[in-house]
Amino acid sequence: MGKVIELASRNPPDYLEVDRHFAKAAAFSKRKRRTFSALIFANYAHAGVREHDSLARLRLAIAGLALEQFREEQGRLTDTLNDLEPRFLTELPQDPFTGAELRYRRLPKGYVIYSVGRDLIDDGGKEPTPGQLSRGDSGYDLTLTVER
Repeated sequence: MGKVIELASRNPPDYLEVDRHFAKAAAFSKRKRRTFSALIFANYAHAGVREHDSLARLRLAIAGLALEQFREEQGRLTDTLNDLEPRFLTELPQDPFTGAELRYRRLPKGYVIYSVGRDLIDDGGKEPTPGQLSRGDSGYDLTLTVER
């Protein structure tokens, strides 16, 4: 547990090492036929990623609200999220997967704010098609898209 606590205190993306640690512990427990331990550790093996998914979605919503406040006040969209500081955001939300700022891209009729997600690859704000669930699959980002 001491190792997990030490890993959990790290910043993104190093924090995701917690998941790898639990996965190793689950595999070790399974090899040693410690079924209960293997089940418990396997259950926690994706806790860091799930936490990052939730945190990224929350930060996307915060950035989206600030962007809409800017649009309402200025009558236009900004070209960069930096324009939201300090009036609409005290600081730009970070992508919990990378520790860098969330990404923003203007669209012909709106915008997309996104996190690179668990695969750590910037797919340009690409999202799954409607009805298709993305559980962090490669080729997709976590997005907030607004089109008007």
